[in-house]
Amino acid sequence: MKKLFNRERVIALVCLAFAAFIWFQAGTFPESFIDTVGPSKYPRLLAALIAVPSMVLLVTSNGPAEPIKGGREFKSFFYLVLCIVVYLALFNLIGFVLATTAFLLALTLYFDRRELKTRLKIAVPYSAGFSLLLYFFFARLLGVLLPSLIL
Repeated sequence: MKKLFNRERVIALVCLAFAAFIWFQAGTFPESFIDTVGPSKYPRLLAALIAVPSMVLLVTSNGPAEPIKGGREFKSFFYLVLCIVVYLALFNLIGFVLATTAFLLALTLYFDRRELKTRLKIAVPYSAGFSLLLYFFFARLLGVLLPSLIL
């Protein structure tokens, strides 16, 4: 029988409360007559992105999973930190789209364990497409100034 309150459900409830707080606080922002999107849309989008998985976790949680057997390796963690440092260093030099594409490509190729040819078929379009989607969302829709390629 499932326990009514386990650790995962408590975390889900805390995340739902946080999402609700963000949602209601975003409603108190003054409306903008210049910007068609308005200042409350993005925080409410983030609140929804927090709330939906929290509700899924609340409903589907069966208690804590079994701990993973074996030793811990920190090689992946250090690779991730190195990629983040390189990304931050290149961000202003080569621009948002190229730096984000290189960052996502490096992470996707490293963490995907399939054959290299298959990884490249998936990683290259994903990295470029997602970078362009992020650029369109932030630069065009939200009006965020992002660095562009310096020629």
